[in-house]
Amino acid sequence: MTRAESERSATRPLVSAEDDPLFSADRVHCPAGMRRRATITVGEVEEIQRRAALAKAGVTA
Repeated sequence: MTRAESERSATRPLVSAEDDPLFSADRVHCPAGMRRRATITVGEVEEIQRRAALAKAGVTA
């Protein structure tokens, strides 16, 4: 994976709007302001995994 691909992946939402039931529910209640309540990126999940691995290994960041 190139650096550009990695950066693009890191900012990509983990769940697409089409697959997010909260997004669909928001659309019904707020058609003009469609906002997702839960947004987490792939990069954030990778950071959570990295920190969990460090904690498991007993390393403090």
